[in-house]
Amino acid sequence: MLLVVFLVPIMVLFHGDVSSAQERIQLFKNLAIIGGLLLVANQDN
Repeated sequence: MLLVVFLVPIMVLFHGDVSSAQERIQLFKNLAIIGGLLLVANQDN
C-alpha cells in the first residue's frame, strides 16, 4: 500500500500534463501499476 501512496502524488506531479502523448502513456502505465498493486493487496492469504 505504501507504493500506491507513493505513486499517486508522483503520477500527478510528473505526468500531469496529458497534452503530450508520452506523458499520457506514462500516466496510464502508472495507473496500471496501481491497479496491479491494489489487486495484490486485496488477495486473501
